[in-house]
Amino acid sequence: MDECKLISTPTHPTGSPDEDESGKKMNHKSPGGDIIDCVRFYEQPAFDHPLLKGHKILDPPESPINKYEKGNMSDIIQLWILSGESCPEGTIPIRRTTEQDLLRAESIDTFGRKLHNFRSDSNANNGHEHAIGFVYGKLYGATASINVWSPQVEIPDEFSLAQIWIVNGSYGEDLTTLEAGWQACYYFH
Repeated sequence: MDECKLISTPTHPTGSPDEDESGKKMNHKSPGGDIIDCVRFYEQPAFDHPLLKGHKILDPPESPINKYEKGNMSDIIQLWILSGESCPEGTIPIRRTTEQDLLRAESIDTFGRKLHNFRSDSNANNGHEHAIGFVYGKLYGATASINVWSPQVEIPDEFSLAQIWIVNGSYGEDLTTLEAGWQACYYFH
């Protein structure tokens, strides 16, 4: 299956508490109005995938190599963290899916799925432009600065995309990708 689903925040067994056992907040509101839920690492939606059933989920490394070597995190902080809030240790921040997110989708079945390639020709002059940088090795994280200034899309088969794409495995049965970025797509506007 080559389709990706958007992450939706799971419901906590006790009803998605506002605080964890130590009193630390489990959800936050971003300056843009998004709700950020702090989800326990082992309860994150990615682990609900059928192919992960029966697999032992490994603990993340305690101290990733070269993580924030200079101690300057100002370039990688999300806006909601600037107020001094953060998720408790052992949890990860996930943006809560809203009713508006669902209403933008064509149907529940297509919600969160990437659209298939619009262009059928493989001609090098088809208007698709991209740049790629890559590195091989044992990595414990990645960052990207993505500059997007008012992307314009005007016709049904047109889109503009800026993203960081982390790939593990090969383009066969064992490919795993993590993608984050910004997309302007005619079908979504």
